[in-house]
Amino acid sequence: DLAEYVALRGWLDPTDHTQTRRLALPFVELAEGAGRRADRRVRKRARDVETLDHDARHDLRKALKTLRYVVEFCAAAWPAKRSERFVKALKRLQTLFGDLNDAAMAEALFLADDAPAAHDPAAARAAGRLIGGSLAMADHAWEGVLARWRDFEKARRPWV
Repeated sequence: DLAEYVALRGWLDPTDHTQTRRLALPFVELAEGAGRRADRRVRKRARDVETLDHDARHDLRKALKTLRYVVEFCAAAWPAKRSERFVKALKRLQTLFGDLNDAAMAEALFLADDAPAAHDPAAARAAGRLIGGSLAMADHAWEGVLARWRDFEKARRPWV
């Protein structure tokens, strides 16, 4: 089925008359456009980064992940060192955002109505300690995010 789909060009949209032109674009141009769009999404979600709530931080984390995948996928179109440096900066940010997300997830899991600690006072105390420690680490991680964000803003985009 897949071979037939490819051979018969099932992926073409006969109603889209600009598709052939887009398919003929050099990969470098496609990569640049993809990188710019993903970067624009990140910057849009990062407006007033210092004041983002949990949901907005999570959305920014997902946008950063998408940007990283775009850069990694398209890296062959750009100078290797530039792409590597940019991905490194993205990974640092993603790690910190991941720590923030872990703290939020721990809180949500342990405070849910059906959580194991919901009806056991000793388990609830243990969960409270875990959540408190997790939130303290998240606060510390957030300070790191702001510093890393400033570095990321200055980082040279590989497609430039």
